[in-house]
Amino acid sequence: MQDTFVRMLSEVQLLNWLEITAVLTALIYVFLASKGNKWCFVFGLISSAVYVYITLKFNLYFDVIINIYYVAMSYFGWISWSNEKDNEPLQISHVPKKQLQSFILIGFLVTLILAFLAEYLTDAELAYFDAFTTTFAIIATYMVVKKQ
Repeated sequence: MQDTFVRMLSEVQLLNWLEITAVLTALIYVFLASKGNKWCFVFGLISSAVYVYITLKFNLYFDVIINIYYVAMSYFGWISWSNEKDNEPLQISHVPKKQLQSFILIGFLVTLILAFLAEYLTDAELAYFDAFTTTFAIIATYMVVKKQ
């Protein structure tokens, strides 16, 4: 148990204030989004903007792209969630089975294309895993903005 605590402490010491800011604002984003609070997008914007800087600094190109996407979706999410009718919050909807299947199929196709390109045109590590997580993170963020 003490060994685990020491490892966790050493990992925290490696973080700088930018990373801590990005993580904390991301956690606030998740909490507020789960409550349907539009202010989640302000914290998502802060977190994603910081991550754009960090990932660009380390040449993590898929991560740069996904975080730029998150910055843009923070704006769209704020606008979408601000368009409330009769001062009632937007209701979370359910995705029809056919639409969900389409999201999954498109996600896998995009994953294969991105991974293939990354594997053969760059020096990317774990190209298929990275493409998979990036693609489905984009789909999930779109669904959050649409409250699906």
